Amino acid sequence: MKIELKNLKISKALSQETLAFTANLYIDGKKVAVASNSGQGGGSYATFTDSAARLAFQAHCKSLGKPDEFVLDDLVEETENQKICKTKTMFRFDGQVYSLNTKFGPEVKAWLDAKYGHGKVEIINEKYANA
Repeated sequence: MKIELKNLKISKALSQETLAFTANLYIDGKKVAVASNSGQGGGSYATFTDSAARLAFQAHCKSLGKPDEFVLDDLVEETENQKICKTKTMFRFDGQVYSLNTKFGPEVKAWLDAKYGHGKVEIINEKYANA
């Protein structure tokens, strides 16, 4: 089952306690819900078009061992990272996420390996290489 968000809109101005967003939730290429978070500290939620889609999504979340709202938050992060990785380099070092205003490529990978040590940096762009 392929689950993804499309038309993700993030409102940093409305984000207080949590990230405010709206997006369309798709399962296997079919729009099944509108996902959102008001940004005021509550969890993310989805309003489904039918109960079968809701049950399929809930079963998927259960198989991951995560509550629905956590899976939605993960999808928001994944969708945003994919967008950023198209034009920038994102990497994780010592638990912190960094970005470079340079499109990722072999030269950037070599530079990161030289600067931080080979294998010590997780290059987030590599996760989305085929996306």
